[in-house]
Amino acid sequence: MCRRNLAGVMGQVALVAVLATAWPAVAQEPILTADRWTRTALEFMEALRSGETGRASALVVPELAAGPMSPDALAAIWDRLTAQMGPLHTLAPHRLSEQGEYRLVELTGRFERQEFVILVSIDGDGRVAGFRLLPAAETPYEMPPYADTTTFVEREVTVGREPWVLPGTLALPRGAGPHPAVVLVHGSGPNDRDQTIGPNRPFRDLAWGLASRGVAVLRYEKRTRALGHLVDPLTITVDGEVIDDAVAALALLRTTDGIDPDRVFVLGHSLGATVAPLIAQRDAQLAGAILLAPMARPFAQVIREQLEYLRSLHHSDDPDDPNLAAMAEILDSLAELEAGLLPDTARVLGGPVAYIRDLDARQVVDVARRTPVPHLILQGERDYQVTMEDFALWRDALADRHDVTFRSYPDLDHLFMAGTGPSTPQEVMGGQRKVAQQVVDDVARWITSRR
Repeated sequence: MCRRNLAGVMGQVALVAVLATAWPAVAQEPILTADRWTRTALEFMEALRSGETGRASALVVPELAAGPMSPDALAAIWDRLTAQMGPLHTLAPHRLSEQGEYRLVELTGRFERQEFVILVSIDGDGRVAGFRLLPAAETPYEMPPYADTTTFVEREVTVGREPWVLPGTLALPRGAGPHPAVVLVHGSGPNDRDQTIGPNRPFRDLAWGLASRGVAVLRYEKRTRALGHLVDPLTITVDGEVIDDAVAALALLRTTDGIDPDRVFVLGHSLGATVAPLIAQRDAQLAGAILLAPMARPFAQVIREQLEYLRSLHHSDDPDDPNLAAMAEILDSLAELEAGLLPDTARVLGGPVAYIRDLDARQVVDVARRTPVPHLILQGERDYQVTMEDFALWRDALADRHDVTFRSYPDLDHLFMAGTGPSTPQEVMGGQRKVAQQVVDDVARWITSRR
């Protein structure tokens, strides 16, 4: 949980949390490494996996040890992580590098269900300034049957200006243009350009599917992923985390050869969908906005519903179950948030309350109603993260708009991937699936019909 990207990750815990049985403690292994930064990183991670969160927090930068990396906060983070990935079995040093004023220690950690590279940031005083996990070996991408890579080319681009320059990929259809184009805007968390979630890459599915149908697609690394060390969690807003970069990406497309500047669209998923009307409000030239699973209700209400749904799947009556205890703690924080009892500097799910209040205050449904931009709003009926209740609120609010189209899909989940029965986090993490072809076809047809 990088020191400066906590606002960006605040929604991710609840969105991917898995409730499972508690795991036994793992015996600590000796720390036998020469440099002090790696020794500190190993000691910190060993303390976490042995349950000694007080010892772990004592190694942290003081300002973080008093808040988002306190003993209790670290315990909640570790409980949720090991509930999803199983216990941490092995831990070994891998690489040491410099990143500005910090040393970045890469450790190889093998959890029961997956191996990760654990990145621990150490400041100039030798204190832990954050940590995050990346999959150690990327699952090979399986091309969806509806994509044809002979029909388009991909090239690397950069989005934005210093200091917020982000790497991206443009999928450009072959043949005579100019082509309609769309920018993909991520959901919660420090996402990569493919919006990789477990073995799934929904943004690559969308990009390749749409490009195969004559629509150019720009996707890019989210600011909190590529430049998280520059993001201040105490001052970041939804503009700095999402909207500014999306607007810059739209501007880039309009100056790109082969793109029709009058047919440039935005497609957002989850948080990206929720703020898409704000992007449309900022970009007066936008041809249309496509919203995949946008929230219509306040943050606390949506997250509480997620947690209650996950608890219904858990089937545990153990009063000492750490997962249920962590959930109860989050629910208490959400109640305090709704009651106005938390200061802006407090944190819920790792992110500052100021960010949540800023997002809620935007009144995105009202913005969409007032902004004369065509909208396509899509919803999976099996989605428990953003639900059909949100979809109904959008539909009711925009019912008198003839330039707004609604579609829902009975067998699709939050990632717009097919399944049966109740949607679960295990389904998301269990194997690589694909965005449904019907979604790709509906989006492509709607874009190409806008003239």
